[in-house]
This record gives sequence, structure tokens and C-alpha cells, in this order.
Amino acid sequence: MNASEAEVVYRELKAKAHSQSRLEAHGFKMKSDSNVSTKNVRQIATFQQTPEVESPFAMPSRVVALDCEMVQVAGGAHELAFLAAIDFFTGKVLINNYVKPLHPVVNWLTPWSGLTEQGMDWAIANGLAIYGWHAAREVLWQVIDDKTILVGHSLQNDLNVLGIIHRRVVDSALITAEAVWPEHPPSKRFPRIWSLKNLTRWLLGYDIQNGWGHSALEDACASRNVVRWCLRHPDGLRAWAEWSLAEEERKAQAIRERRKQQKANDKARKEAKMKAAKAKAAPGVARLNRTRALVPESIRLLIPY
Repeated sequence: MNASEAEVVYRELKAKAHSQSRLEAHGFKMKSDSNVSTKNVRQIATFQQTPEVESPFAMPSRVVALDCEMVQVAGGAHELAFLAAIDFFTGKVLINNYVKPLHPVVNWLTPWSGLTEQGMDWAIANGLAIYGWHAAREVLWQVIDDKTILVGHSLQNDLNVLGIIHRRVVDSALITAEAVWPEHPPSKRFPRIWSLKNLTRWLLGYDIQNGWGHSALEDACASRNVVRWCLRHPDGLRAWAEWSLAEEERKAQAIRERRKQQKANDKARKEAKMKAAKAKAAPGVARLNRTRALVPESIRLLIPY
């Protein structure tokens, strides 16, 4: 991508950056004192905004694709264990490192994170691990500033685990959902978002996450590629959105039909149960009526049946 093409794409990305209301509705933390549900409750009081570039010689990337992998630590919180970041325009790998959790790991979540204790030990032994999420955040801030556009998939999870407030975001999960529901209120969550794995398969024609767990670098590249595809192929995105909306409506109709059928089945079972109860009680009622008929009328009127 040459400089002029990059400038066009940058302007398009700026135009696509999500509103604060949209981000907040999907769990992005926009204020340091806001109460946002996050898996990593240990960092709830330590969120910081991405700083402005401090040095006139610093050259932060204009657009960075980002992905994190987490593990579960003592107390049930999720903590950062791997950080990957690439330059959106060049594809240059900026960060691709293990991050040593500050608390004892109780579950490596390997089927999802792709991380193992052995891999972490190897990275630490070879000096390839960043020590703690605080340090990882500082490393990321060496390549971005508050004006950098961050790209990722469901990026609120990554920013929350890093304790970062960032306002310039283009999220592959949100940009595709916006195509499906363009009139959806920004302050409300979308009815659905699509997985990065499915978006990559449907829009780009290749598969990711085929191994044992995820790769943060692979996911960062995939979210970058999905966003680039959406910018380059508006007609294709519109066609996919129309198909996806039709699928959602078909599924909703199927659910309504199942509920309607379930209601009819419940009504039929209730009526059958009542009919069976009446049939079971009928012989007893008949005997009672026959007995009652044998009682003289003068006495029958005094007996409360």
C-alpha cells in the first residue's frame, strides 16, 4: 500500500471509528470511574487513557491491530498472558510477546488461549516475556498514542484486560454488525455479533483458529484483514449483511414457530390430562348419583353433596 492509498484508508477508518455511545454499550470503558463489567476485576481501579505522544521524536503508528490472550488467576479474575500488535498498513509485527501474570495461574484456558505453562516458562527463560500487564501496557504505549486508531475483534476484552481507555476504535465485530443493523440505536447492544472465525471464513475465504487454541498474532491479522475487506468491498459487505439479516429473521421465525408449537402441545397435554381426570372420576360420580337416588328426598335435601 503506497502513501496515497494509506491516506485514503486512514480517512475511511477515521470515518468508521465507533461513537462513544456504541463503545460503551458494548463494554468499552470510556471513563476511569465508570462501572463497566469486565472479566478482570483486579484492574477496575487502574484504567488509564492512552497518553498523548510525549516526545517530538516518537513515531507512533497511526493504525494498530491488537489482540490479547488471557488466563484465569487466583480469585477467578482473567489476567493478560499474551499481547500481539501489528501495524495496520505494513503488517509489521510490533509486539508478539508472552506476558507473565502477576498472580498464580489456576487455569491456562489452553483450548481458547492456546497458552501453556511450558510455553510461558520457555518465554521467561529466554527473556521473551513481559512481566505483568502494567509493563505490557507501557510497551503498547510505546507504539501508539491517543490518536492511533485501534483495530481488533471485540476489542473491549483486550482493552479491559490492559486497563486502557481508548476512544479511536474500529472493531471488526461492530463494523459488521453495523452493516447488518445500520439504524440500530448507538446506546443499545446489537442483537448479535459474529465471531472472527466465521467472518474470516465467510468474507475472506480462509480459516483461522484451527489449532489447539487461538493465536493472538493470527487473530490480530484476521481482524485487520476483515476491516480492510469491509472498506474495500462495500457492495460485498452489503450483500453479506442482507444475507445475514435474512438468516437472523429466518432463525427468529423458526423460534416463534417452535414456541407456537410448544404452546399448542402444552395446551393439548393439559386438555388430555383434564379429560383423563374426568374419565377416571366418572365411575365414582356415577356410583354417588346412584346412591343418592336411593335416599328419600326428604332426607336427601338435608345432606350436603
